[in-house]
Amino acid sequence: LLDRRHAGGGAAQIAAGGPPPPRVGGGPAASVTPAKQKKLLAAARQYLTTLKTLPPCRFDVVALTGTAPPDWIKNAFDDVG
Repeated sequence: LLDRRHAGGGAAQIAAGGPPPPRVGGGPAASVTPAKQKKLLAAARQYLTTLKTLPPCRFDVVALTGTAPPDWIKNAFDDVG
């Protein structure tokens, strides 16, 4: 249900799509813990209740490390379980 799919770091955003194969490792994306994922999912559920039509959704993580290019992890976690 609320698993970490990649190690990297940073901010999470809501977009549209379906889950990829899991990735493993550590780093900034690992800071998006199951507890943080749960909070993001709760906020998304609350927001979605305000919409007339439910769009497809996905949770992406954009991991930032120093001056390296951002690591955009599409479908980093989901609410399927």
